[in-house]
Amino acid sequence: AAATWNGTTYYFDSLDLTVDRQMQRNNKIGSAGTARPIPGGAMQVRLSGQIDYTADTLYAAHLAEGAADLVLTFEGGAIGASGVNYKIVITLHNAELIAYRDPTTGSGLLKSTLTWAPKSDATDSGLTVLVQNDDATAIAA
Repeated sequence: AAATWNGTTYYFDSLDLTVDRQMQRNNKIGSAGTARPIPGGAMQVRLSGQIDYTADTLYAAHLAEGAADLVLTFEGGAIGASGVNYKIVITLHNAELIAYRDPTTGSGLLKSTLTWAPKSDATDSGLTVLVQNDDATAIAA
């Protein structure tokens, strides 16, 4: 998957998007096993991933505590014989690189492990997910 952050495109080997809604049980509604939990705090969103280490650019950005939109795009061409295109775009608004690791564990290619956290503001929600399928029937051929 390709992601753009702070004007640079990065290619991830692995990704993990976590959305923690901070839900907790509400013992005042229904039974103790109620299926209607309530929010117990602010929602937390994190995107973690691993990329090939190429330079100290991301480490410097982590130390600077800068924020920029992180746009992660999955695109596909033809699905089957119909030529249908699809796209998934995940945007973390005002994403700050909150964790950076590039341990040297031996010989070979170095990997950087990164974690971003988005922040909402007056114009952005913090996280936006766009799913596009050009097939009007919603069923790929």
